[in-house]
Amino acid sequence: MSCDQNYLYPLLHTIYSAKTSSKKEFVLTVAYDPEKLDEGSLRLIMDVCNVLRVDLEFYPLRIPADLPVVFHITAAAYAKILLADRISDRFLYLDCDLLCLPGWDQLLPESSGLYQRFIALACPEDMSGVNKQRNLAIEKAGSRYFNAGVMIFNPRMWREAGMPIQWRFLARNYREFGFEWADQCILNFLLCDSYMQISTGFNRTTINESINVDDQDFILHYTGRAKPWLVELNSTHEREKVTKYLESERNFLAAMSELRYNDVITLEQLRSQA
Repeated sequence: MSCDQNYLYPLLHTIYSAKTSSKKEFVLTVAYDPEKLDEGSLRLIMDVCNVLRVDLEFYPLRIPADLPVVFHITAAAYAKILLADRISDRFLYLDCDLLCLPGWDQLLPESSGLYQRFIALACPEDMSGVNKQRNLAIEKAGSRYFNAGVMIFNPRMWREAGMPIQWRFLARNYREFGFEWADQCILNFLLCDSYMQISTGFNRTTINESINVDDQDFILHYTGRAKPWLVELNSTHEREKVTKYLESERNFLAAMSELRYNDVITLEQLRSQA
C-alpha cells in the first residue's frame, strides 16, 4: 500500500478491514514519501497495526515531483510502479480506498501460484463512457482496460521486460499519449496485452452503481471522488452504496477509540478532515 497525508484515514480503515477479514497472517508494507507523510502519521499507522497485531514495514520512497497527476489522484499512486522497479519480492498492491471482505486473502502470495506466472493481474474497468479518441491507453486496451487498485507484481519479470525504462518514457510523454488517470493509463498501455484477469470480485468498483454484495465479492473499491468518508448520506441510494463500509468503519472507530493523531485528534475527528 502507499499513502500520503490526504489518504491517512482511509488507509487505516483499509488495514483494519484487511486484518479482520483475513484468516492468514501477512506483512504490510506502506510506501510513503517522507515529504508527503509526517512523523505523527507514521506513528498513528504503527499504533493501529500494533493494536491489530499486523506486521508492518515502512518503505520510504521519494516520488518524483514531475510525475503527472489528475483530479483526486495524487502522486502516491505511483508507489506501486516504483516498488516494482526497486524491490525483489513479489507483492500484492492494494489501494487505500478499499473495503476488504472475507476471502480477499486468497490473493496473498502463499495462497496463490499466480505470482510465479505473470507480471501483473488486475480487474477490467468499464471505460465505455469515456472519450477514447485521444487517450491511447484506452484505445489500445479496449475492453481489457483495467483498474489499477488491486494488482499483483512480479518485479523480476517486470524488470526483465524493460518496464522501468518504458514507463518513464510514457510518463515524460504523458500528454502526447492523451493519458488521464495518472499511473493507471501508463500501466494499461504497458500491460493490457500481458496481464491475466482475475475475478472482478477482487476489485468490485462501486462508482455509479448500487452494490449488492454476494459471496463472490472480496474487495470493494470506492473509486472516483464520492468516497464513503466524504459523501453526504442524504439519500437511500447513497447509503445503500456504502452500507458495508459504514458498518465496518463504526467497528474500526470503536476498536481504536483510545488512539490519537499527534496526541490530540481522535480518529473520528481525523475522518472528518479527510
